[in-house]
Amino acid sequence: MRIYESESGEVSSTGTAPVVVCSELPDEGYTARGESPLADAAEYLAAEVIANHRLSANPPCWIEHRLTHAGEGGSEQWSSVVFAHYVPEKVLAPGGVWRTRIGRPERTPLKRETVEALVGHPV
Repeated sequence: MRIYESESGEVSSTGTAPVVVCSELPDEGYTARGESPLADAAEYLAAEVIANHRLSANPPCWIEHRLTHAGEGGSEQWSSVVFAHYVPEKVLAPGGVWRTRIGRPERTPLKRETVEALVGHPV
């Protein structure tokens, strides 16, 4: 997990939000619902990152980075994730644990070059 903010930690004059890049480990497997662990928990992870890093005043641009087939011949996927809402809510999560989450995620594919433009350097 990497968080990119303006130098002041505030929203820039151009309205730039912090960027969070959440990377999945290669070949991490899939959940019972057939999703990657990162995708399956995005609304929980985002809620925790937003709260713990005090990003609620300006919700971050959330990016998922998935690696497949580690080593040569592997590939990567980048996605912009927008959540239905950013209001934290307590829910009973799988396993019977109370956790905080935000709205349901919706993903849009991104290119590496786009991510690099958002964070201001190679990723």
